[in-house]
Amino acid sequence: SGPPMIVSDHKGVRQLVALLTVPLDTYDVVSVLGLSSYPRVMALLQPVNLRQMAVTIVQSVLRSCTKVTNVQQVETLFIFIAVLVRDSDSEAVEGGGSNPGDDVDEEDFEEEQNLVARLVHQLRSDDGDTQYRLLVAARKQFGQGGARRLKHTLPPLAFEALRLGRTLIAAAQPDLPPGSG
Repeated sequence: SGPPMIVSDHKGVRQLVALLTVPLDTYDVVSVLGLSSYPRVMALLQPVNLRQMAVTIVQSVLRSCTKVTNVQQVETLFIFIAVLVRDSDSEAVEGGGSNPGDDVDEEDFEEEQNLVARLVHQLRSDDGDTQYRLLVAARKQFGQGGARRLKHTLPPLAFEALRLGRTLIAAAQPDLPPGSG
């Protein structure tokens, strides 16, 4: 089927971004994650536009307070926002994408990573085992991003793991008053 084309025409990029944004504004993000052709259309964007589209997806999840409730949804979400979670192959070759002079300036990078960190709090299940699997799936994705990203994404993951621990302890000891465990 040949190599994927990348849309470089400014007008075409604007139309493509608008096309990709419509489902995010119309449906909940979890439903959009189920659209099989969405990632293929995103692949038509240049890296800078792909990065902005990934930011838009994260902002949409946060704005709508959408809960990502199963591991498949977590994995799919991270495919959509991979450009924010780990360096591309070209960035890795050029020094791990960790230099402030790279395509993304340090302030934008920090903002993107803070958005991704906030996303951790949307990974939510009422079942302790499923919640654990959601956190493990996110940690697996974050581990591919390197130390520069982990300093942003690991703390909320740790807090969610602590919350899960407190929940499990409270469930195992229902006769304890709240806050004493």
